[in-house]
Amino acid sequence: MVESPLGGVLFIDEAYSLASRQQGQDLGQEAVDALLRLMEDHRNNLVVIAAGYPQEMEVFLDSNPSLRSRFSRVISFRDYDVRELLLIFLGMLRDAELELEQSAAAVLKQILEDMIKQESSRFANGRSVRRLFEQVQTNQANRLMQQPGTTPTQAQLRMILTADIEVVLL
Repeated sequence: MVESPLGGVLFIDEAYSLASRQQGQDLGQEAVDALLRLMEDHRNNLVVIAAGYPQEMEVFLDSNPSLRSRFSRVISFRDYDVRELLLIFLGMLRDAELELEQSAAAVLKQILEDMIKQESSRFANGRSVRRLFEQVQTNQANRLMQQPGTTPTQAQLRMILTADIEVVLL
């Protein structure tokens, strides 16, 4: 499988997971060893991109003495800012054909600011926004189901209210 990208690019997301050693198993180290051989044998015919969180990637690069020297460049990407996270959320709304109640925008912005301030391993940029979006959708569905005896209108089904956002647990 490692040889399939020859002549192209091999992208390894969360590459640091290859350096984590589990009790009694070291398949990750076998994969790193195979990757090193591939990178050496095909250095003119293959680009390898290893991606992951900065601290964990340092562990990955240190997991084998010759691994760090195989990667000629390290590119660090900054986390999204609040404006960018808001645009991601609004794009998800648009894609799902949902609308955001006007008063909910300020609450959403505050939640996104709080997410960034956490700066913990739980914050994952766009992935955190996707989880937030999914939770908001769940909150909306629960709110609509609690309206006894009525069938929600199309407008109600498409509208995300402040209440749907305010009950999000981060």
